[in-house]
Amino acid sequence: MNTHTLVVHIRTMQEATQGISAPLIQFHTGGLRVNVDLRGRISSAPGILRFRPDLLEDAHATAASAPRCVVDVAEDCRLAFVQFLKDCPGTAADFTACVLTATPDVRSQGATIDAANELMAAGMAPAQLRVILADAPPDQPAETAYEILAQFREQHGALGHWRMDAVLRATPALARLKRDHAQVGDVLHGKRDFQARLEEARRAGAEEGSLRMLMRQVLSQRMLLGIADEISNALDALSLPRIPSSAWREEAARFAASRPGGLLYAGEGSADRVQTSMSNSETAQSM
Repeated sequence: MNTHTLVVHIRTMQEATQGISAPLIQFHTGGLRVNVDLRGRISSAPGILRFRPDLLEDAHATAASAPRCVVDVAEDCRLAFVQFLKDCPGTAADFTACVLTATPDVRSQGATIDAANELMAAGMAPAQLRVILADAPPDQPAETAYEILAQFREQHGALGHWRMDAVLRATPALARLKRDHAQVGDVLHGKRDFQARLEEARRAGAEEGSLRMLMRQVLSQRMLLGIADEISNALDALSLPRIPSSAWREEAARFAASRPGGLLYAGEGSADRVQTSMSNSETAQSM
C-alpha cells in the first residue's frame, strides 16, 4: 500500500471512552501509532511510539514520514498540539483527517465543539474534521442523543465528513473494549486467535489457572467479534482508507521484528532515540 495516511485523534476529555478511538483507527488504516502524552513511560507494544508534548516537532516529523500513522493526542496535551499547529502554519494540512470522540454527555459534546473550533482556528480545514459518537444509547437516533453536535454540524455546512453515523453503541462489548482495546487489531485482523490457543492448551494438559485465563481472553474475543460489523461501519463512515487484513498482519510482524520490544520512544529528547524512531519508520515505508 503506497497511500500516505496521517490521522490525528484528539482526546477531548479524560474518560475511558476516549482511549478506544486511536486503536480502532489504527486497526482500520494500519500504520504506526504515535501517542502524545505526559506519562513519560515507555510502551512495550510494537508499532507504538510515545512523545512528550514538548517534543511535538519530533513527533510530527516521525509521524509524517511514515506511510501510515495515527497520532493520539491526550486531553491535557491538546492545547500544546493546537499551539504547535499555529507556530508551524500549514502543518495542519499534513493530516488526512482529524478525528474527535464524543459521548452523549453534554460536557463531552461541548468539549468536542471547543476542540473543533480551536483546531479550525489553528489551520485545520472543516472538511478534515470527523467525529466518533461513542457510548450511543441503543434506542435513540444519533441526532437526538448528540443534539448539540448535530446542531453544530447544521451550522457549519462545510463539515462534509462530520457525519452522524460513525456510531458505537453503549453495549457490554463496548465496555469491554475500553479495557481490552490494545488487542483489537490482532483479533479483528485474525493475527491472534484465543479460541485456538485455548484448544491447544487443553490438548497439552495445561493447568486450570492457565485455562481460566485463556477462557477469559476467549470471552473477550467473542464479545469483540460480536460488534465487529458495527466497528467497521463506524470507521467506514470516517471516510478513511482501510488496510487489508493480510497487509495489516504483515505490517504488525515487521513492527514486532524491528527491534526488541517493538517501536519505542521514551520522550527523553536524545538525538539517538529520535534517529532510531526515524529509522524504524523508514523500515515500515519499505513495505
